Amino acid sequence: MLPIQIREKGFTLLEMLVSIAIVAILGVATSTVLNRVVGLSEVATEAQDNVMQLQRTLVMMQRDFSQTILREQYYPENEEETDDYDYDLGLVEETQMFSLNAYEIESDSQSIVFFRLGWLNLGAKLARGSIQKVFYRIKDGNLERGHYLYPDPIEGQEPIVRTILSDVIDMTFSFKYKDGWSDNYLQDKVPTAIGIELDTERFGVIKTKYALVELDALYQAIIEGSDDAEK
Repeated sequence: MLPIQIREKGFTLLEMLVSIAIVAILGVATSTVLNRVVGLSEVATEAQDNVMQLQRTLVMMQRDFSQTILREQYYPENEEETDDYDYDLGLVEETQMFSLNAYEIESDSQSIVFFRLGWLNLGAKLARGSIQKVFYRIKDGNLERGHYLYPDPIEGQEPIVRTILSDVIDMTFSFKYKDGWSDNYLQDKVPTAIGIELDTERFGVIKTKYALVELDALYQAIIEGSDDAEK
């Protein structure tokens, strides 16, 4: 009786090459899809961070401008000699709500300076009041918020500044009075709202408006009284 011969079958060289090619194609496709998913995730995360930064900025502005008050602001008589001017002499007092494009702010665009209430000082433990001098400016493409520890000029006092929104090109303001909106701040009138326009690289032009604290007739009388005194 002849022995039974069992023939062992395997893959041919051609079949092995085809299998390797298929695995390689699948690997490249999988890697491409994975890289794309990771890239989209990074873009989505960056976009989310940008939106959150914008939201924080708008909330901060709303908080500041909604507590704006009318207060005396002091300036040196000669703004060109600010480095040498005496803080005890030569101060000019102006009663107003806002100051636009103040010399000391050094903004690359329009800037604004004002005073606000509500600066928490629980138990009066800190050597300062609850009134805060605030400014907004654009510096090196960033929207910055700054504030001073004390509201009135003190020699050697430097503002505390932080960037709140990046990639900002321009910033402009408008003001609402009883007879409508104006691009100019009128010192002889009290605005009831402020409009802010931010030109940004990431979001385009952003327009927002904030209602200001309703000032009674006494504040208007203060302004009119200071104007009459100057006349």
